[in-house]
Amino acid sequence: MVVRKHLKDVENKEVSWLWRPFIPFSKVTLIQGDTGIGKTSLVIKLVADLSRGIYPPTMYHGQLQEQGTGEPVMTYYVSAENGIDDTIAPVFDQFGGNRDNVLYQDETQGHFILNGEEIREVVRQTGARVIVVDPWQQFLDDMTSSNNIG
Repeated sequence: MVVRKHLKDVENKEVSWLWRPFIPFSKVTLIQGDTGIGKTSLVIKLVADLSRGIYPPTMYHGQLQEQGTGEPVMTYYVSAENGIDDTIAPVFDQFGGNRDNVLYQDETQGHFILNGEEIREVVRQTGARVIVVDPWQQFLDDMTSSNNIG
């Protein structure tokens, strides 16, 4: 059965931004690029700042707004590529992050499947407003594998 809805029935709502216009809250954002260009360092810096309630500079109506401050943001960090104790935590500490506001999961704690229900459960249990999955390809549910498509 095909369900059709009319766009005319949609009520517009404002996007809540973590970092305007790059990263909205409650949406998926991929940071992708060649190995070794600093993707993980960028994300760890962002998480460290957010853990202290420091928000990145943002663009609003074409004008760069200064870095803002507010409530610290709880982050759930899932890593399969970099060690928590030899890479993530030391870099996080160098950026002055508050460890109280970051929870993590790595390969020693079991497999994290990137699907809606598991993500909702993480948010329910932790109150995380940001979830980092690094690298995201490692956590795709087996159902999304091209080997399982009919």
